Amino acid sequence: MKRILLVSYYYKPFKGVGAARMTYWAENLNLHGYEVEIITAIPQPDTAESDVKIHFVPNERRPFLVADLGMTWKKEIIEFLKRGIIKNVDYTIISGGPFMHFGLTNYLKKKLKCKVVLDFRDPFASNDRFKDSIVAGKVKKYLENKYISKADGIISVNQHILNRLKFFSNKFYQVIENGFDERFLPTKKNYQPHENIQDIVYAGKFYDGCDPSALISVLNQKYLDKVIFHYLGDGGKRLEILEEKILKNYGLVEYERTMSIIDSCEIGLILTEGKEFETLTKPFDYMACEKKILIITEGKKRVGALHELTKDYPNVFWSENNDIDIDKNLHLALNASQKSFNADKLARKEGLKKLVSLLNEI
Repeated sequence: MKRILLVSYYYKPFKGVGAARMTYWAENLNLHGYEVEIITAIPQPDTAESDVKIHFVPNERRPFLVADLGMTWKKEIIEFLKRGIIKNVDYTIISGGPFMHFGLTNYLKKKLKCKVVLDFRDPFASNDRFKDSIVAGKVKKYLENKYISKADGIISVNQHILNRLKFFSNKFYQVIENGFDERFLPTKKNYQPHENIQDIVYAGKFYDGCDPSALISVLNQKYLDKVIFHYLGDGGKRLEILEEKILKNYGLVEYERTMSIIDSCEIGLILTEGKEFETLTKPFDYMACEKKILIITEGKKRVGALHELTKDYPNVFWSENNDIDIDKNLHLALNASQKSFNADKLARKEGLKKLVSLLNEI
């Protein structure tokens, strides 16, 4: 049996999406013949039971000047590894963001005699969401190229992010989409239609690049007796101006309950800044549950990775982020019939097969 070490700042029981990918890999790589250990900065409950050997390495210092948490966590990991608790492994996968602990690549290869794969869940040096100065951008690009040059394999969630990374002919590059966790896909449909009322669900953060104010204005003015808005996430304060009678605010909830709530609604909402690299994770869950999807974008409609993911999905509606277009497309979505869709190819188990294939190559 081959041995693999996963290094991920986020891991369950952290409820954010940053933990989902590595948690799934950790819990399922054994099905492909791997013995798994993971290093995480997330505290583990005393009652936790797992076949995965989990090493909690707290990040007790906060980075100075550089905001990336991986900067200080990298030092904590080195101190942990010096204790010799983890012996030689065949592979290490380091996930980001945060990203600065990617700098451990060369150290891990020498210390553990292993191949190292870097997993870019988001862009690092060229993330359009961050307004880096010219100097900061050049420094981040230098570091990113340095990290890649030391690694054996490079993974990202879509081709747009992968295209932003420096290409080395002696490295292995692979797109592995996030997907939905098929283990928690509801087997019985929870959807029970309300008379004259439909349920809209939004699971995720509110990013500054796509303000929900126009949507909330439309809901308050025209849909108070037509919809219930279900929100799952930690950005509830942005919803304070939404009329209380149509809002159900759950806060952050576990993935299994998230899927159950999604399955009980008719429409899944996506808010996007319109950046080409944005895939997001919730479209996978919405499609798995065969929900109608309303995508509100700050940019152009039907562009980038999000369009490539949803272009063959029969239940998707795109809207610009303004009152008129939101009202128009929300009306279309509410009145459209829900068409069936086979989302099997979007399951996380399919991505795991790609990961195993990559590991076999390097």
